[in-house]
Amino acid sequence: MSNIKNKLIGFIYNSSIPETSVFIKNLICELGYSECNTWSTSLDELSSYENQFSKTSLVVIAGGDGSILKTVRSIYNYSIPILGINFGKIGFMTELDPNDALEKLPEYINGRVRIEERMMLEASIFLSNNDKPRLTINALNDVVIGNGGVTKLSDIEVSVDDNVLTIYRSDAVVVSTATGSTGYSYSAGGPILHPESNEIILQPVAPHTGLRDSIVLPRNSKVTLRPIKNDITIVSADGDSEIQLNVGDKLVIKSGIYSAKFLRSLSTVSFYNTLANKLGLFNKS
Repeated sequence: MSNIKNKLIGFIYNSSIPETSVFIKNLICELGYSECNTWSTSLDELSSYENQFSKTSLVVIAGGDGSILKTVRSIYNYSIPILGINFGKIGFMTELDPNDALEKLPEYINGRVRIEERMMLEASIFLSNNDKPRLTINALNDVVIGNGGVTKLSDIEVSVDDNVLTIYRSDAVVVSTATGSTGYSYSAGGPILHPESNEIILQPVAPHTGLRDSIVLPRNSKVTLRPIKNDITIVSADGDSEIQLNVGDKLVIKSGIYSAKFLRSLSTVSFYNTLANKLGLFNKS
Protein backbone atom coordinates (compact mmCIF):
# COMPACT_ATOMS: atom_id res chain seq x y z
CA MET A 1 0.00 0.00 0.00
CA SER A 2 1.28 3.49 -0.85
CA ASN A 3 2.28 6.03 1.79
CA ILE A 4 -0.76 7.95 3.07
CA LYS A 5 1.05 10.20 5.53
CA ASN A 6 0.31 13.39 3.59
CA LYS A 7 -3.23 12.42 2.64
CA LEU A 8 -6.51 12.97 4.48
CA ILE A 9 -7.14 10.68 7.47
CA GLY A 10 -10.42 10.41 9.35
CA PHE A 11 -10.54 9.66 13.09
CA ILE A 12 -13.75 8.31 14.61
CA TYR A 13 -14.56 7.66 18.25
CA ASN A 14 -17.49 5.98 19.97
CA SER A 15 -19.01 8.57 22.29
CA SER A 16 -20.69 5.84 24.35
CA ILE A 17 -17.16 4.87 25.47
CA PRO A 18 -16.10 8.13 27.21
CA GLU A 19 -12.34 7.64 27.01
CA THR A 20 -12.29 7.30 23.20
CA SER A 21 -12.91 11.02 22.59
CA VAL A 22 -9.89 12.13 24.61
CA PHE A 23 -7.86 9.23 23.21
CA ILE A 24 -8.44 10.32 19.59
CA LYS A 25 -7.74 13.97 20.39
CA ASN A 26 -4.44 13.06 22.06
CA LEU A 27 -3.52 10.62 19.29
CA ILE A 28 -3.90 13.28 16.59
CA CYS A 29 -1.86 15.72 18.66
CA GLU A 30 0.94 13.24 19.43
CA LEU A 31 1.18 12.27 15.75
CA GLY A 32 1.63 15.92 14.85
CA TYR A 33 -1.40 16.17 12.59
CA SER A 34 -3.54 19.24 12.00
CA GLU A 35 -6.96 20.05 10.60
CA CYS A 36 -5.54 20.31 7.07
CA ASN A 37 -4.87 16.57 6.83
CA THR A 38 -7.33 15.08 9.33
CA TRP A 39 -10.94 15.19 10.36
CA SER A 40 -12.42 13.69 13.52
CA THR A 41 -15.93 13.00 14.72
CA SER A 42 -18.03 10.87 16.99
CA LEU A 43 -19.69 7.85 15.45
CA ASP A 44 -23.09 9.48 15.93
CA GLU A 45 -22.07 12.50 13.85
CA LEU A 46 -20.25 10.56 11.11
CA SER A 47 -22.86 11.24 8.42
CA SER A 48 -22.16 14.98 8.62
CA TYR A 49 -18.66 14.31 7.25
CA GLU A 50 -19.83 12.53 4.10
CA ASN A 51 -18.42 15.34 1.95
CA GLN A 52 -14.96 14.27 3.17
CA PHE A 53 -15.26 10.56 2.38
CA SER A 54 -14.21 10.74 -1.27
CA LYS A 55 -10.99 12.53 -0.25
CA THR A 56 -10.17 10.28 2.71
CA SER A 57 -7.39 7.66 2.43
CA LEU A 58 -7.79 6.00 5.83
CA VAL A 59 -10.28 5.87 8.69
CA VAL A 60 -9.04 5.17 12.22
CA ILE A 61 -11.74 4.01 14.64
CA ALA A 62 -11.49 3.94 18.44
CA GLY A 63 -14.18 1.51 19.54
CA GLY A 64 -15.15 -2.13 19.18
CA ASP A 65 -16.57 -4.33 16.46
CA GLY A 66 -19.95 -2.61 16.74
CA SER A 67 -18.31 0.75 16.04
CA ILE A 68 -16.65 -0.71 12.96
CA LEU A 69 -19.93 -2.15 11.66
CA LYS A 70 -21.64 1.23 12.03
CA THR A 71 -18.76 2.96 10.26
CA VAL A 72 -18.78 0.48 7.39
CA ARG A 73 -22.49 1.19 6.81
CA SER A 74 -21.55 4.81 6.10
CA ILE A 75 -18.35 4.43 4.05
CA TYR A 76 -18.51 1.02 2.32
CA ASN A 77 -19.05 2.49 -1.16
CA TYR A 78 -16.02 4.81 -0.87
CA SER A 79 -13.43 2.00 -0.65
CA ILE A 80 -11.71 3.56 2.39
CA PRO A 81 -9.43 1.25 4.40
CA ILE A 82 -10.26 0.95 8.11
CA LEU A 83 -7.92 0.63 11.08
CA GLY A 84 -9.60 -0.31 14.35
CA ILE A 85 -8.25 0.40 17.84
CA ASN A 86 -9.96 -1.92 20.27
CA PHE A 87 -11.98 -0.35 23.08
CA GLY A 88 -14.61 -3.11 22.92
CA LYS A 89 -14.98 -6.48 24.60
CA ILE A 90 -13.74 -8.82 21.85
CA GLY A 91 -12.56 -6.84 18.85
CA PHE A 92 -12.33 -9.45 16.08
CA MET A 93 -12.16 -6.72 13.45
CA THR A 94 -9.84 -4.34 15.30
CA GLU A 95 -6.09 -4.31 14.75
CA LEU A 96 -4.42 -2.34 17.54
CA ASP A 97 -4.55 -2.20 21.31
CA PRO A 98 -4.94 1.35 22.75
CA ASN A 99 -1.65 0.98 24.62
CA ASP A 100 0.25 0.29 21.38
CA ALA A 101 -1.60 2.60 19.01
CA LEU A 102 0.68 5.64 19.23
CA GLU A 103 3.81 3.55 18.67
CA LYS A 104 2.45 1.34 15.89
CA LEU A 105 0.09 3.64 13.97
CA PRO A 106 2.88 5.39 12.00
CA GLU A 107 3.90 2.15 10.26
CA TYR A 108 0.34 1.76 9.02
CA ILE A 109 0.19 5.37 7.86
CA ASN A 110 3.56 5.04 6.12
CA GLY A 111 2.33 2.13 4.05
CA ARG A 112 4.15 -0.85 5.58
CA VAL A 113 0.93 -2.87 5.69
CA ARG A 114 -1.39 -5.03 3.64
CA ILE A 115 -5.07 -4.53 2.84
CA GLU A 116 -7.48 -7.26 3.90
CA GLU A 117 -10.71 -7.32 1.86
CA ARG A 118 -13.87 -8.80 3.31
CA MET A 119 -16.98 -9.73 1.38
CA MET A 120 -20.23 -7.93 2.17
CA LEU A 121 -23.84 -8.96 1.56
CA GLU A 122 -26.40 -7.10 -0.51
CA ALA A 123 -29.97 -7.61 0.71
CA SER A 124 -32.95 -6.43 -1.34
CA ILE A 125 -36.54 -6.32 -0.10
CA PHE A 126 -39.29 -6.90 -2.67
CA LEU A 127 -42.91 -6.21 -1.86
CA SER A 128 -45.60 -8.61 -3.03
CA ASN A 129 -45.94 -8.74 -6.86
CA ASN A 130 -43.25 -6.10 -7.41
CA ASP A 131 -40.17 -6.80 -9.51
CA LYS A 132 -38.26 -3.75 -8.30
CA PRO A 133 -36.75 -3.71 -4.79
CA ARG A 134 -38.34 -1.38 -2.29
CA LEU A 135 -35.03 -1.15 -0.45
CA THR A 136 -31.48 -2.49 -0.76
CA ILE A 137 -29.12 -2.61 2.22
CA ASN A 138 -25.54 -3.81 2.63
CA ALA A 139 -24.13 -5.77 5.55
CA LEU A 140 -20.64 -6.83 6.61
CA ASN A 141 -21.66 -9.31 9.32
CA ASP A 142 -25.09 -10.73 8.61
CA VAL A 143 -28.71 -10.27 7.65
CA VAL A 144 -31.27 -11.76 10.04
CA ILE A 145 -34.95 -12.48 9.44
CA GLY A 146 -37.24 -13.48 12.29
CA ASN A 147 -40.42 -12.86 14.22
CA GLY A 148 -40.95 -9.56 15.98
CA GLY A 149 -42.38 -11.33 19.03
CA VAL A 150 -40.25 -12.70 21.85
CA THR A 151 -41.82 -16.16 22.12
CA LYS A 152 -43.20 -16.82 18.63
CA LEU A 153 -41.48 -18.91 15.97
CA SER A 154 -41.05 -17.71 12.41
CA ASP A 155 -42.02 -19.76 9.35
CA ILE A 156 -39.53 -18.82 6.62
CA GLU A 157 -39.33 -20.44 3.19
CA VAL A 158 -35.75 -20.47 1.92
CA SER A 159 -34.69 -20.88 -1.71
CA VAL A 160 -31.17 -21.05 -3.09
CA ASP A 161 -30.73 -20.02 -6.72
CA ASP A 162 -34.53 -20.08 -7.13
CA ASN A 163 -34.81 -23.68 -5.89
CA VAL A 164 -36.80 -24.17 -2.69
CA LEU A 165 -34.50 -25.65 -0.04
CA THR A 166 -36.65 -25.85 3.10
CA ILE A 167 -39.13 -24.10 5.35
CA TYR A 168 -37.57 -23.13 8.65
CA ARG A 169 -39.79 -22.95 11.71
CA SER A 170 -37.33 -21.26 14.02
CA ASP A 171 -36.58 -18.19 16.11
CA ALA A 172 -34.79 -16.63 13.14
CA VAL A 173 -32.66 -17.37 10.09
CA VAL A 174 -29.19 -15.82 9.80
CA VAL A 175 -27.46 -15.26 6.46
CA SER A 176 -23.85 -14.50 7.28
CA THR A 177 -20.53 -13.59 5.73
CA ALA A 178 -17.21 -15.03 6.89
CA THR A 179 -16.80 -11.89 9.02
CA GLY A 180 -20.14 -12.58 10.68
CA SER A 181 -19.28 -16.23 11.25
CA THR A 182 -17.86 -15.32 14.69
CA GLY A 183 -21.04 -13.42 15.62
CA TYR A 184 -24.72 -14.37 15.79
CA SER A 185 -24.24 -17.27 13.38
CA TYR A 186 -21.57 -18.78 15.64
CA SER A 187 -23.74 -18.42 18.74
CA ALA A 188 -26.49 -20.30 16.86
CA GLY A 189 -24.11 -23.19 16.15
CA GLY A 190 -22.69 -22.11 12.79
CA PRO A 191 -19.15 -22.72 11.52
CA ILE A 192 -16.28 -20.25 11.72
CA LEU A 193 -14.78 -19.20 8.38
CA HIS A 194 -11.54 -17.37 7.68
CA PRO A 195 -12.50 -13.66 7.35
CA GLU A 196 -11.11 -13.37 3.82
CA SER A 197 -13.10 -16.33 2.49
CA ASN A 198 -16.09 -15.50 0.31
CA GLU A 199 -18.70 -18.08 1.25
CA ILE A 200 -22.21 -17.38 2.54
CA ILE A 201 -23.52 -19.13 5.66
CA LEU A 202 -27.20 -20.03 6.01
CA GLN A 203 -27.90 -20.68 9.69
CA PRO A 204 -31.22 -21.24 11.49
CA VAL A 205 -31.59 -20.10 15.09
CA ALA A 206 -33.17 -22.70 17.40
CA PRO A 207 -35.00 -24.51 14.56
CA HIS A 208 -38.11 -26.54 15.41
CA THR A 209 -38.53 -27.93 11.88
CA GLY A 210 -36.52 -27.75 8.67
CA LEU A 211 -32.79 -28.23 8.38
CA ARG A 212 -31.08 -27.95 11.76
CA ASP A 213 -27.51 -27.59 10.53
CA SER A 214 -25.92 -24.67 8.76
CA ILE A 215 -25.22 -24.68 5.02
CA VAL A 216 -22.17 -23.02 3.49
CA LEU A 217 -22.89 -21.64 0.03
CA PRO A 218 -20.54 -20.35 -2.67
CA ARG A 219 -20.20 -16.61 -3.22
CA ASN A 220 -22.33 -16.52 -6.38
CA SER A 221 -25.40 -17.99 -4.62
CA LYS A 222 -28.71 -16.15 -4.38
CA VAL A 223 -30.68 -16.75 -1.18
CA THR A 224 -34.39 -15.88 -1.16
CA LEU A 225 -36.36 -15.84 2.09
CA ARG A 226 -40.14 -15.46 2.30
CA PRO A 227 -42.35 -15.27 5.41
CA ILE A 228 -45.28 -17.69 4.98
CA LYS A 229 -47.25 -16.87 8.13
CA ASN A 230 -49.25 -13.73 8.95
CA ASP A 231 -47.11 -12.65 11.87
CA ILE A 232 -44.75 -9.73 12.20
CA THR A 233 -41.52 -10.62 10.43
CA ILE A 234 -38.51 -8.34 10.90
CA VAL A 235 -35.32 -8.04 8.83
CA SER A 236 -32.18 -6.53 10.29
CA ALA A 237 -28.72 -5.96 8.80
CA ASP A 238 -25.72 -5.95 11.15
CA GLY A 239 -28.11 -5.49 14.05
CA ASP A 240 -29.62 -2.35 12.55
CA SER A 241 -32.06 -1.24 9.82
CA GLU A 242 -35.09 -3.16 11.09
CA ILE A 243 -37.68 -3.55 8.32
CA GLN A 244 -41.01 -5.37 8.48
CA LEU A 245 -42.00 -8.00 5.89
CA ASN A 246 -45.47 -9.32 5.19
CA VAL A 247 -46.64 -12.54 3.58
CA GLY A 248 -45.96 -12.23 -0.16
CA ASP A 249 -42.86 -10.06 0.36
CA LYS A 250 -39.42 -11.52 -0.10
CA LEU A 251 -35.84 -10.88 0.94
CA VAL A 252 -33.15 -11.62 -1.66
CA ILE A 253 -29.54 -11.84 -0.46
CA LYS A 254 -26.36 -12.23 -2.48
CA SER A 255 -22.73 -11.19 -2.25
CA GLY A 256 -22.36 -7.45 -2.67
CA ILE A 257 -20.40 -5.50 -5.24
CA TYR A 258 -18.63 -3.67 -2.40
CA SER A 259 -16.15 -5.05 0.10
CA ALA A 260 -14.89 -3.76 3.43
CA LYS A 261 -11.17 -3.02 3.54
CA PHE A 262 -9.01 -3.27 6.66
CA LEU A 263 -5.38 -2.34 7.22
CA ARG A 264 -3.37 -5.22 8.61
CA SER A 265 0.26 -5.47 9.66
CA LEU A 266 2.56 -7.55 7.48
CA SER A 267 3.46 -9.43 10.66
CA THR A 268 -0.12 -9.87 11.88
CA VAL A 269 -0.65 -12.86 14.17
CA SER A 270 -2.47 -15.74 12.47
CA PHE A 271 -6.26 -15.43 12.42
CA TYR A 272 -6.44 -18.79 14.18
CA ASN A 273 -4.26 -17.57 17.06
CA THR A 274 -6.43 -14.47 17.31
CA LEU A 275 -9.53 -16.67 17.28
CA ALA A 276 -8.21 -18.84 20.08
CA ASN A 277 -7.31 -15.78 22.18
CA LYS A 278 -10.60 -13.95 21.62
CA LEU A 279 -12.78 -16.99 22.32
CA GLY A 280 -10.63 -18.36 25.14
CA LEU A 281 -9.96 -21.63 23.34
CA PHE A 282 -6.48 -22.24 24.74
CA ASN A 283 -6.21 -25.16 27.12
CA LYS A 284 -5.45 -23.52 30.47
CA SER A 285 -5.00 -26.74 32.42
